[in-house]
Amino acid sequence: MIKHYLKLIWNRKRTSKWIVAEFALSFLAVCGAMTAFFHFYQLYQIPLGFEYRDKWQIRFQMPSQGSEAQIKELFRIRDDLEGFGPIQSVSVMQMLPFMNSTWSSTTTYNGKDVNAVHNFMDDKAQAILGIQLLEGRWFGPQDDGSDEYPVVIDSLLKEQLFPDGNALGQLISDPDDSMLKRVVGVMPRFRQHGELAVCRPYVIVRADPNKEAPLPSRNLVLKMDGSQTPEFEATLAKKLEAMAPSWNFNISNWIDQRENHLKPTLIPLYIMGIIISFMLLMVGLGLLGVLWQNVLQRVQEIGLRQAIGASKVDVLKQIAWEMVIKTGLGIAIGMVLALQVPLLAPLPVIRTVWVAAFVGSALVLVLLTLLCSSYPAFLASRIEPALALKDE
Repeated sequence: MIKHYLKLIWNRKRTSKWIVAEFALSFLAVCGAMTAFFHFYQLYQIPLGFEYRDKWQIRFQMPSQGSEAQIKELFRIRDDLEGFGPIQSVSVMQMLPFMNSTWSSTTTYNGKDVNAVHNFMDDKAQAILGIQLLEGRWFGPQDDGSDEYPVVIDSLLKEQLFPDGNALGQLISDPDDSMLKRVVGVMPRFRQHGELAVCRPYVIVRADPNKEAPLPSRNLVLKMDGSQTPEFEATLAKKLEAMAPSWNFNISNWIDQRENHLKPTLIPLYIMGIIISFMLLMVGLGLLGVLWQNVLQRVQEIGLRQAIGASKVDVLKQIAWEMVIKTGLGIAIGMVLALQVPLLAPLPVIRTVWVAAFVGSALVLVLLTLLCSSYPAFLASRIEPALALKDE
């Protein structure tokens, strides 16, 4: 039966080729949109690794770019702010979440190098951020006076740097600095750049005011009790001005920071979705018109088929199958072209995302074809054989 439909399509190849080409291009567009959707959806399902609600941040700008005395002053401000108004606790942090700033460095162990994101946090950061540990411990007083820098790494770095699974107590280093770091804990993936960013290996180094750091910490994270009001920001600003009159600072909350950070990624996705929706609408309307015209041009053929024994259901199947096969040919061509993308320009997309995008795009186009061909096929099935033969 399919061979017969292919023969009919071939006999009308002049018009069929344009429909096939249209579906091939439509598949490429829909596949691109679905790849982006499934990719970001898959990333969104991975936990952040920390809690961002009821968190405020203070970003300081220090005159001397973070001298040793200013770092100690930052820790003093941290201690003085605890318990002030709705502030429950305060932590020192170098790189804040939902920001575009990143400190990436090479992490080396036993001759193996892995590029990882680094950050400095103090002893209170785990409780404030709600970081869960898979192994080991967080920083504490037991690390005071050590020549080594205690670090907590995430599970992704552990998988890449310690494939045997034994990470606790191991010494890791960085070719770009003289810091010798000892792993004291392992945490789940820490996604500093938000839900829509690709996961990267992560290292948290203990922020110690008595130790030199390549990039001194100059930010504070405040854990609020939930009773804070917008007016409290002005009260906090006055207190900070009194505590550090020569420092500039900026106060913001992580909920707003997260929304602003996600917008540059979400807005293009929304625009892409609107464009693809209108494109599918235009394809559907065009397909409906082509099929309608096709049925009018084949009145005699369809009437003759019914005259020699074809039922109305057979006519419906014929029109639908012809369009499904044309759609399938277009999808096949589109798949061949789409497969060249990961081969020529590898993207950070896992294989299951490609498969889901291919299958989803094919289903969308097939359903669109069946929907648009249903009414023309219904019109074709209502053609009376006697009337068609009389017109002939």
